[in-house]
Amino acid sequence: MKNNYYQIILRRIGVLFVSVFFIYFVMIGLVFISPGKEFYKLLSPNMNAELTNKLMAHNQKSFLKTSVDYFINLIKGDLGTSTRYNENVSGLIYQHILVTLFIIVTAFILQFIFSAIFAYYTSSHPNRWVDKFADKLSSIMYSFSTIIVAPILILVFSFSLQIFPIEGFPNFIESKNPITIFTTYIYYITLPLASLIISLMPVYYKYFREIFFDISNKPYILYLKSLGINKQKIFFKNILPNSMNSVLSIVGIDLGFLLSGSLITEIIFGIPGVGRLFYEAIFAKDYQLTLACGLYSAFIFLLLNFIIDILRILIDKRLLYSLR
Repeated sequence: MKNNYYQIILRRIGVLFVSVFFIYFVMIGLVFISPGKEFYKLLSPNMNAELTNKLMAHNQKSFLKTSVDYFINLIKGDLGTSTRYNENVSGLIYQHILVTLFIIVTAFILQFIFSAIFAYYTSSHPNRWVDKFADKLSSIMYSFSTIIVAPILILVFSFSLQIFPIEGFPNFIESKNPITIFTTYIYYITLPLASLIISLMPVYYKYFREIFFDISNKPYILYLKSLGINKQKIFFKNILPNSMNSVLSIVGIDLGFLLSGSLITEIIFGIPGVGRLFYEAIFAKDYQLTLACGLYSAFIFLLLNFIIDILRILIDKRLLYSLR
């Protein structure tokens, strides 16, 4: 059994590295053939002459030489210098990626919890008005993307009710009171999180609803209910654990939606995350920064999917054979 674990983990690591290298060469190729790199001075007048000459010399290299040199610098932790900000790309990524990860992780946890709660209640009352209403509502919400939900939330809660700010994010709070810090972050982050959760939660709700209802009608669950065991105990001890493997199968897809949704959310709400940095780098033709943002986002997505695969194997030993 242990050998099977090791074999699958090694294979997954191999797939991870192949995927990373494929994405790396695709992005290097796109940057290599992109036009406009010779107009650095026009794009960024504040850029110093030394950096301009360095980048001009870099553009004279072949694709293979460019790929190898960038990979060596990547291993060293040197991602180049941003032509837009005239700063080290690694430092810029580090400053912004923490904000993006905070938004993605928080939105993921909240939509996971809310979906499970609503699905548990509706699956416990099948075909009642609550279940039918939730099903219709989730179908309507499923068609709402982040780019639609975010402006609606701003219009209602920022312009009309004036409860939350239109944009911004507190990079530094001049207070040592943890309650003040917490409430300040909640004040700025509520609408961005709500826009992500509202647009993506219907997917989780429908999966949870179907899985909970299906497992609830399994013979062994019906037998436990016939013994008079508390329904909540059955849910948390039997139904929820047995549904995790099926739910984890869609988490990888959801992470992709979260990353793309986070990019849109950061742009709309003016949040200093990697998504907004990526957007600004593309329009400024800052190729070093664009390449780094794309590689970081792809690597995070692939790494999280790798972790999910390992968790699925640990939860359900039968996958040792199906995932070979």
